[in-house]
Amino acid sequence: MLASLLVLVIASVVFVQQAGGLSPLVERQLNKISDQIVVRVSDAGLDLQWSSRPVILKTYDVQMQLQESTLQIPSAEFEFGLATLLTGQPEKLVLRGLDLDLVKTANGWNMPKIMGVTAPLLSHSDVPGAPSASATGLTMRKIGIDAVSMTLSDATGVLPPVRFADLYFDFESLATGSLTGSLRGRHVIDGANTEAGAADANTDADADADVGDFTATFTSWPGGDRFAVDLTAQQLNLTDIIAYTDFVSPDLQRLGSLSGHVGVNVEDSKIALLEADITLQNGTFGTFGGLTAPEFASAQVIGTYARSQKALNIAKSDITMADGRRFGFVGAVND
Repeated sequence: MLASLLVLVIASVVFVQQAGGLSPLVERQLNKISDQIVVRVSDAGLDLQWSSRPVILKTYDVQMQLQESTLQIPSAEFEFGLATLLTGQPEKLVLRGLDLDLVKTANGWNMPKIMGVTAPLLSHSDVPGAPSASATGLTMRKIGIDAVSMTLSDATGVLPPVRFADLYFDFESLATGSLTGSLRGRHVIDGANTEAGAADANTDADADADVGDFTATFTSWPGGDRFAVDLTAQQLNLTDIIAYTDFVSPDLQRLGSLSGHVGVNVEDSKIALLEADITLQNGTFGTFGGLTAPEFASAQVIGTYARSQKALNIAKSDITMADGRRFGFVGAVND
């Protein structure tokens, strides 16, 4: 074990020396992404870990000049395996310390510019003008993004902003053209807007209140019109989040908080298949014929929906209304 570590250290030093130093090495690698990007790296260091990618090239205060915008990346890490260390091609890139903003417009989503930088590395060139990985000569197919925060907002200002914290994205581009990955994080709101925050005169206005956490895995198939998501959540407040989706009726966008598991397959912007084992709390079921939306205290539901069969199958439901009434339903509902 010690001998292997020694060999690894020597190989790492030789590799860095051959590259002309750490900072120039990273700048050359990043400048290969596109001729429209100019990269500057303030500092860099080498680290070792016991894993399948034991060598980590860490860079700090990375500045990317992209067209008329400047991107500041607090930290970027290139992870190498023993074989890729010799070729100079990292197996994975991890970006840390980012604040992301996603804006929904009438024509779709305005994605953060960092996505336009990383898309070529994953061979997903959905961003106009973004070259493919083969064009840049980079073969890295795994990217992680460690974001301090992410905000969803609406260009019209109609929808309230939705904030998340401590997010970690993992992306991997497969040889088939599919994109797979995972995501975990917390939904947060301004602590001063909570009942507890308003009651406490000493509450810091900048403090955040946790309104649920989640983990998710996803797969997107070539073409961009078909994807699948598996979500596991704990007390995740859905009310403002669902309003940003395009495949949930406005009448069903105040479902309260979610705990449990949901699996969704989406095709052509419509739900094709859904399976759920969930508990909802403190929400409404939507409006019916102009009547006031019925409020519920809790709703435990296990069921599936298949668009091809036009059928919603409920295996279990236990619903307690806000006024204390309780009922359940088992069976199928055909569209």
